[in-house]
Order: sequence, then C-alpha cells, then structure tokens
Amino acid sequence: MHAFVDQDAVVQIHTPTRAVWGAGRPANRRYIQVELCEGRNFNEFARSVNNDAIYVAYLLHKYQLKPS
Repeated sequence: MHAFVDQDAVVQIHTPTRAVWGAGRPANRRYIQVELCEGRNFNEFARSVNNDAIYVAYLLHKYQLKPS
C-alpha cells in the first residue's frame, strides 16, 4: 500500500494487494508506505503531521496491529 498525506488530504495510490517500491524487494509486500508531503509553512506542516497520524492510526486499527 502506498499513500501521500498533506495538510488537506490523504491520497492512497495502491490497494493493500499492490506492492510499492519504497523499501526494496523483501519489504514491499510486508509494509505500508506513507509519504508526508512538504508544507509551505509551520501550520501546513502541523496539519500534515496530524493527518498522517490519523491515517496511520486508522490503518493500525483496520489491520489489528499494535505499534511496538
């Protein structure tokens, strides 16, 4: 799975059944890749990080994963 997150939205570009090429062959089928887009100022950055945290929390809940 691969997604981009900014201050306004989350755009998921692959489903969980599709691999991405972000961490190399062994990792691509085992991990979720989320890219945090660069904001123009502190406020946009803070909103982007907030959206990223919400999206990752949603995925952890959806796949019944616990952070370690």
